[in-house]
Amino acid sequence: SAVVEGGPRKNALAPSAAPQIQQSQVVTCSGSSKMGTLRLIRNGIGMNEYASVEIPGISNMWSLRQGFNDLNDTYLVQSFVGQTRVLGVTMSNGDDGEDAAMGTDGDEDEEEEPYGSLEEVVLPGLDSNTSTLYVGNLVGDLVLQITEMEIRLVGPLAEGGVVLDTWSNGPITVAAANESGQVALSQHGGIVLYFQVGKDGIQKIAETEMEREVSCLDLNPFQKRPALGNSMEVDDEMDQSSTKVSAPVLSQLLAVGLWDDFTVRLLDLRTSANSLKEVQKIHLSSQSEEDEDDEDAQAPARRNRNNMMARSLCLITLDFSSANSSHGQNTNGGVNTPGVDMLFVGLGDGSLISFAVVEQEGKLSVRSKKEVCLGTLRIDLIPLSTPGGGSCVLATGDRPTVIYLAGIGGGASSNAHFNPKLCYSSVNLSASEEDEMDENITRPPSHQTIAVNVASQFYSPLLFDTTAGAGAGSTSQHYSLCIADESSLRLGVIDDIQKLHVTTCRLGMAPRRIVHCSDGRLFAVGCMESGIKHLGAYEANN
Repeated sequence: SAVVEGGPRKNALAPSAAPQIQQSQVVTCSGSSKMGTLRLIRNGIGMNEYASVEIPGISNMWSLRQGFNDLNDTYLVQSFVGQTRVLGVTMSNGDDGEDAAMGTDGDEDEEEEPYGSLEEVVLPGLDSNTSTLYVGNLVGDLVLQITEMEIRLVGPLAEGGVVLDTWSNGPITVAAANESGQVALSQHGGIVLYFQVGKDGIQKIAETEMEREVSCLDLNPFQKRPALGNSMEVDDEMDQSSTKVSAPVLSQLLAVGLWDDFTVRLLDLRTSANSLKEVQKIHLSSQSEEDEDDEDAQAPARRNRNNMMARSLCLITLDFSSANSSHGQNTNGGVNTPGVDMLFVGLGDGSLISFAVVEQEGKLSVRSKKEVCLGTLRIDLIPLSTPGGGSCVLATGDRPTVIYLAGIGGGASSNAHFNPKLCYSSVNLSASEEDEMDENITRPPSHQTIAVNVASQFYSPLLFDTTAGAGAGSTSQHYSLCIADESSLRLGVIDDIQKLHVTTCRLGMAPRRIVHCSDGRLFAVGCMESGIKHLGAYEANN
C-alpha cells in the first residue's frame, strides 16, 4: 500500500479504466481557492530520462557486451534502412563531460566519479552496409549478426572480431535467435529454417514450409524455476546469480506468426528429423469473430485485416519478483514461487493477446487467453530482466506498457494456493525536480506519455544508476532502457512498477463535486470561484 498527499479533498471518485486493463485509479477534487486542482492517482511507471539525442529512422536496437561473461553492456547496435550503426560506451571524467554527445546529466560531486558517454564506433566483423535483423552475444565471446542477406558468426571482439563463418542462400525476411546459439529465420514462400550456431560454425538443423508468409518469429527460452522451498536458499541463489552471467538455456519451442492468418504456430525444436513438427495451433480470434469478418469484409468501418495479425511474439517466463524488483521484497511470505510460462502476441492495431503455456504429461496446451488494447500503433514486445531476478515485458507503441505478474495468494506454506494475475502499467516520462516545483506547468512532464517504436534493455553503471531508491542492503535493480521514436533516441531508467503516479490539472478555482461520463470519456467538475483574486493577493505573480 502507498499514501499520496493530495491536500484537502472535497470529493473523489474511482472511474473505471478500459475494461481489459483493470488499472486502479482515483480522481480527487483537491485544494482550495485559486490553488484548486484535479488529481488523477493511478499505478504506473515513470521513466527517468538520463539523455536524449536526435537520431531519426531507427528501425531496431540491440545491446551487446564486449564478452559473454561481462555483466555490463558495452555497445548499442542500431539498424536503419540500408545500414547499421553502433554506439559504444566510453568512460569519461569530470573535465570532458561537456564534450560528450550523450553524457549523463549527473550532479557534480567532490570525488568526481567517472561516468560514461555513448559515442559512435565501428565494430570489426559486423556488416554496417545493410539492415540488421538480429545481433547478440554467444557463448565463447562470439557475436552473431543476422542481416537481410546472411548469417555472420564473428569471433571475440577483444581479439579483432574476425568473421569465422557465414551462411547465405537468398533474402531473409524475419529472424530470431538467442544466446544459446539457436537461430530461426524465414525466407520467401513461408520457408522456416532452424540453425545451431557456436564454436563449430553455422549448422543447419531443420527446415519446414508454412502455409503462408511468416510475419514474426520468437524462440526465447522458458526459464527453469527452483521448486518451492526455504527463502534462505532462494536468497543464496539470487546472490550467486547476480555476480555472474547465467548459463544460457536451450529453447524447446519456436513461435511462428503468419501473414493473412489469425493463428500462431508453436513448433517443436526437440527434433531429430530434418523438419520441425507443429505441436500447437493457437487461434487469435474466436470462430464467431472470424465469421463476422467474412460477412463484413466489404464494410468500410472494418479494421484493416493486416493490422489484426501477429506482428511480434514473445515467449517468456514471468516471475513474481518483477512487481517488487526495486524493493528486494517477496510478497508471498518468504516462499519462492515458480514462474508462469507465457506467450504474448502483439498485433498491428495496438492489441495485445496473452496465453499461459502449460505442458502436462508431454502434451503442450495454452490457456487463460486475455486480450487488451494498448493503443493504435503496432506492438513490439521486448523481454526485460534484472541480474538479481525479476522479469517483465515492455510493449511498445503510442502507449508503451510494462506487463508483469502479481496477485499472489495463500500463506507461507509450500502447499499454498497462488493466484497469478497479469498487470499492465503505462510508462510515463518522469519530471525533474525543477519541473515538479514549477507552479506554471499545467501538466508536469512526469505524466506525459511517450511514444516508443523500438526499445532495448541496456545495463551499464557508467550510464545509469539502476540501484537508486532500492533501499539499504537491497541488491535489486531497476530496468534501464534505450528507447527510440521516429526522431530521437532516449536513455533512461524505469522506476518502481507498483509506484503511484499523480497527474495534476490546475483549475484556478476550488473544485467541489466531480462526475464521470464513461461513454464520452469526460469529467464534469463543479467549482466555486473565490473572490480572493480581487483583493490583489495574486497580482504580484501576474
